[in-house]
Amino acid sequence: MVSMTQVGGRWLPPAVLPFSGRYNDADPAFSPDGNTLYFASSRPLSDGAPEKDWDIWAVDRTRGGWSQPRRLDVPVNSESMEVYPWVARNGAMYFSSGRPVGAGAGGSFRAASVEGRYPDAEPFDARIVAEFGGGDIFIEEIGSGQISLSATSRLWQKVKSDPTRFTVRR
Repeated sequence: MVSMTQVGGRWLPPAVLPFSGRYNDADPAFSPDGNTLYFASSRPLSDGAPEKDWDIWAVDRTRGGWSQPRRLDVPVNSESMEVYPWVARNGAMYFSSGRPVGAGAGGSFRAASVEGRYPDAEPFDARIVAEFGGGDIFIEEIGSGQISLSATSRLWQKVKSDPTRFTVRR
């Protein structure tokens, strides 16, 4: 992942973020206050270990730049792949996971924030999981308690795009 800085109306060349560039990092999303950056990464769980499947990680803004990356705890991360984190103003995190859901595998999940931690993660909406399974989700907050969600479905490495946009009141 990279950052760019604008100086005097001109953009400087992209610079790799200090915690990125060594492993596959993607899907960046800031916390509502802008002080935490969440992202998906295949980085190993410890130095010298092999790269893992994709999990959700976070770094905090510090006076000197960024903290060291930390992997979010279970139940956000699991033995399956987790990607596309997004955090609402109320602190709830939405993400995609390949973990089993009902009769299938994968879906969209929501984890409510309790004192800055995520003690539970549950399928976000039965309709999304049933219709789109392990697809990619893209969320934006459009008002107090309302979000807009776009989803695409993936099937057997062949992308079958069926973007759907609808509003869910929570």
